[in-house]
Amino acid sequence: MVKSEHKEYLANMIFADALQMIIDDIIDNSITFDFKLAEGKTAEIYIKEFSDEDFLKMRKNGLFKEVDYLSTNFSGYMPMFKYQKAGYTLEKPIHLDTKRKYKIAENVNNGKSYY
Repeated sequence: MVKSEHKEYLANMIFADALQMIIDDIIDNSITFDFKLAEGKTAEIYIKEFSDEDFLKMRKNGLFKEVDYLSTNFSGYMPMFKYQKAGYTLEKPIHLDTKRKYKIAENVNNGKSYY
């Protein structure tokens, strides 16, 4: 028999691995992952473009340092989580490990666009 704390640990590990696979798919294939929740609520994970003044402000604050601003036309990309329900939207950035952060930068520096 498996103790409950082991079940919780296993469930957390499966969830973390699944989430990493989803984020890798989003980075590699420029997709949006949609969650359909109960009672008309939705959530999604996607990559958002920040350009022009937003890009410059964020870069000044330390983000997008690995992005070549000339080849990307002053654009940077960041994975986001968005939750929506009637009359309410919450959007939060997803903080990535260094490997995934640099993979997005390499993709956009080489001409890839996320939409």
